[in-house]
Amino acid sequence: MSTKKSVSGIDRRGEWVAILGASVSFVFALLLAWLSIWSSSSSSALWATSFLAFGVTGIWKLCFIQLHQQRLLSEEQLEVAELERLRQDKLGGAQTIFDEEDLDQMEALSMGRRLRSIQKFLIPVVALTIAALLLLAGFSIFPTGWQFPPLAEASTIKEIQHAEVILFFTGGFAFVAFMISRYALGMSRVAQWNALRAGGNFMFGLSAACLGTSIALLCEISGLAGSDEVLGLILGGLLVVLAIESIINYIFDFYRPRVEGTEHRAFYDSRLLGMFSEPGGILQSVAKSIDYQFGFKVSET
Repeated sequence: MSTKKSVSGIDRRGEWVAILGASVSFVFALLLAWLSIWSSSSSSALWATSFLAFGVTGIWKLCFIQLHQQRLLSEEQLEVAELERLRQDKLGGAQTIFDEEDLDQMEALSMGRRLRSIQKFLIPVVALTIAALLLLAGFSIFPTGWQFPPLAEASTIKEIQHAEVILFFTGGFAFVAFMISRYALGMSRVAQWNALRAGGNFMFGLSAACLGTSIALLCEISGLAGSDEVLGLILGGLLVVLAIESIINYIFDFYRPRVEGTEHRAFYDSRLLGMFSEPGGILQSVAKSIDYQFGFKVSET
């Protein structure tokens, strides 16, 4: 059996889910931005949801980078194991041509070093950049001097144009995002795909934002003026909270005890969204977050 054949069975479904999530989120972000302009740019909820969709796209890209590098490392480990098996077969079961020191050096695989470098440098830089952009996007929703220009220019427009059509789009977006979120979160229970949890949680947040926007637009159509503006402020606040949460998690990650055998949870994975997206319930999610931060079962006390 060749080395190429031995690594062909590496499962790439996690990477394909990350690519699907990133593609769908990016398309949603563009469509939501276009719908916001089509509605005379007066819907703050649409703009906030569009900004969130752009942020979710970045989170999915982080998931893909991590899953892709983990797969490359697994493939390299299989290749090394296969080469060692072939050498032992040629030696007829005798001592391998590698001594113990060489075998230890083989453990420090190039893909493993690259994965550690990516996790130490690239992922924090990209994740913190996304957090900074979410922070700016959240503040730009509020009616201050930093308000997003299209929203500021349309502040005098009270009626959202084409609201009846737009709410069907946002409702459809909510359904698609929810289905992808559930699928990704289901896959994340498998150890090799646990990086998908961050994308699944943020996709759930995008689904909830789209659903809330549909409800706000329906209220506007029914005559409840101001519903869209209120939801826009709530979503703007959510963007700010998610950005601050990511930054705080990054700081706490330096002091979190590294317990061997425990699952590492990416700092850009939102624990706040995970409280509502994961089926274990809010209290259980809070308990898991506390246990993860302290490195032992604090919640059992």
